[in-house]
Amino acid sequence: MTSPHQPASAAVSDEALFGPEVADYARYRPGLPPRQDAMFTVLLARRPGGDA
Repeated sequence: MTSPHQPASAAVSDEALFGPEVADYARYRPGLPPRQDAMFTVLLARRPGGDA
């Protein structure tokens, strides 16, 4: 746990935080869909203040 006087270190690795399962998760997790760029463009355009 961190306190205002002790910020979390940015150098801590994922494996140090979550153990050896990190490599399996990264290997087997599904990726983003092929049309991800179009989806994000639509979502950003529909947000309040976005270009519609």
